[in-house]
Amino acid sequence: MKDIMIGRIIGIISSDFRIQESLAEGLGKKEERNSLNLYYKITDWGLIAYVTPNDYPEKFSNFMKFASVVDEIYVAFPENPSWADGEALLLGEALGVKTNLYWREEKRRSAEAIIKGLNARFATNINVEKKEKVSENLTVVSIDKYFKVKG
Repeated sequence: MKDIMIGRIIGIISSDFRIQESLAEGLGKKEERNSLNLYYKITDWGLIAYVTPNDYPEKFSNFMKFASVVDEIYVAFPENPSWADGEALLLGEALGVKTNLYWREEKRRSAEAIIKGLNARFATNINVEKKEKVSENLTVVSIDKYFKVKG
């Protein structure tokens, strides 16, 4: 198991598309754009993938794709949050995904009132921690043996 790269998939969502993309661009290199945008960063302990949905809240299916692949969600509240930001918090909770309300420190009191009664936590930065335990029931796919891999 020593050759397996450990990774985390972190979701970032906001009703303001510019906020979520700006956060993700500051955290990793953009890889692709489809119904989900993928940014990645290689750390000393593994790979972090940051995912943002396109066209949310117009396309609810994109949120469901987004929530189904992430380990953790950061709901980035804009200056004036909309119903879509609250919906993203509640949906993350309902789907059992670790959910965070990302907002400026001076908004802490408002944020804590919003998440009262939820498992969500308030965050002023996106802090990704290494997964301490890797499942023993991993499926290993040997890509190098079946496809030409450069690099």
